[in-house]
Amino acid sequence: MLEHLNRRQFLQSAGLSALALAGAKPLLAGSSELLKKSGLRIAYSAITWGGKDDQAIRDIASLGYKGIQLRANTFGPYRNKPSELKALLDQYKLTLAMFSSGNVEIDPAKEQSTIDQHVAHASFVKALGGSSIQLTNSARPKGRMPTTDELKRLSQVMNEIGKQTADMGIQAA
Repeated sequence: MLEHLNRRQFLQSAGLSALALAGAKPLLAGSSELLKKSGLRIAYSAITWGGKDDQAIRDIASLGYKGIQLRANTFGPYRNKPSELKALLDQYKLTLAMFSSGNVEIDPAKEQSTIDQHVAHASFVKALGGSSIQLTNSARPKGRMPTTDELKRLSQVMNEIGKQTADMGIQAA
């Protein structure tokens, strides 16, 4: 009996199957001359695992990837114990390629808490041995394009986050 799969489950299964069939493990492990010469490093995002980041770390490492992108949902359970997450990444020989830090709010009432949240994420990333955070935005209102003023506001808040995280040695992207 075929069970119902959501889009993420389908993409995960299809992607993992394609990689396995293509013999991607040696490629991802760095045996490809092209990858060696280019210096290109390939990572995979844990988003496909729907919050089951411990499982994502094991699965991604088993496929030969050397890096992983984790998301802001990882911050909650490991906020006060980043060394445990770092040990897990080290155990599976994965580096933190990127940390998706989440939305940047442009509501002036939420500005400081937004900046503080992303700076805390950057500190967390630094403890994990990472070097960058990914900022996303919520400036696109439903049913219309953002205004010039909204985009300017977004850039101001993102620039402030970038300035503070750069001071820590973490790049905001």
